[in-house]
Amino acid sequence: MAITDNADPLDVVVMRAGDRLRHGQRRLVCQVPVFAKGASSDENSLIAMGQGLVAENNYGYSLTDWNDQLGDGTPIGGNLALVSKPGMARVDVASDGSGCRKIWTNTSVRPPSAVSKGDTANGLIYTYENLRDRRGADPWYWTAVDYRTGKMAWRQRSGYGGLFNNHYAGIALGEAPRGRPTLYLGGVGGIMALRDR
Repeated sequence: MAITDNADPLDVVVMRAGDRLRHGQRRLVCQVPVFAKGASSDENSLIAMGQGLVAENNYGYSLTDWNDQLGDGTPIGGNLALVSKPGMARVDVASDGSGCRKIWTNTSVRPPSAVSKGDTANGLIYTYENLRDRRGADPWYWTAVDYRTGKMAWRQRSGYGGLFNNHYAGIALGEAPRGRPTLYLGGVGGIMALRDR
């Protein structure tokens, strides 16, 4: 069983879930800190791929503090100070269950609330980012991170403004007509899709 805890900094925690443990086994397999002290939070599920667990940093995201630009309670304009802290980290569990180790940390990707997904067929982790913009344009991006290295594989702009905010919706992997892989994501303004050409 794997979770993130409420420690500061956040830990990836792996525990044995069996009712009975073998002689000499401990319930706790590992507790590995990820992200920075005072700026770490993961409000979504860990991504499990092979022996690896990937956590994302959602620290600093808040919809309740967004500007009401329409005057009717609809939060569509972002407050640039609320762009979340960056971070995604991979922790691997030893195949014999003897412990864990951190493999990589990406300190540039910013998934404020995306329920990111891993694709074992191509080794990519798909997420959705809100980035800082000097002009206050509030840009949102589809982003892929390489599971093996933690480096960004690609980034594609989705749009500008709060209507492109996914606000905790999860990315779904699917197929479009003619079998083209497609990412789907619910947003404040409707359902979005990114299709492989």
